[in-house]
Amino acid sequence: MNPYIIEYLHQQPYVAVVIGISYEGPVSYISKVGEELKKQSVQGLILFDMLLYSGNGQDRFFEIKFNGEKFQTESARTVRLERLTPLRKRTCEIIGKNPQYVENSILNSQQKALIKHGCCI
Repeated sequence: MNPYIIEYLHQQPYVAVVIGISYEGPVSYISKVGEELKKQSVQGLILFDMLLYSGNGQDRFFEIKFNGEKFQTESARTVRLERLTPLRKRTCEIIGKNPQYVENSILNSQQKALIKHGCCI
């Protein structure tokens, strides 16, 4: 099982969002994500949602460019998505459909309950 879920997007500025679903940090699997993106002929800006790994803080989201072959690490930066944006709602929806990942995360009990009940945090 992969420690992440990739959702391919048809909206700008991101071509895909990678949702971390384990205790592992993105450094441990970013090369595997790159291989999958390459197989799918993906090129562009990729958003990572690290809610279950790092919590609901300022470092929850980061973006990085993928040139079709590899990630351009110098382009990586944290980003802020407003709570009710469609993309943030979508990532919460995906996470909420996988309660086993929510339970094994660093989130507090209130955050876990909100996500399980379909709320966007």
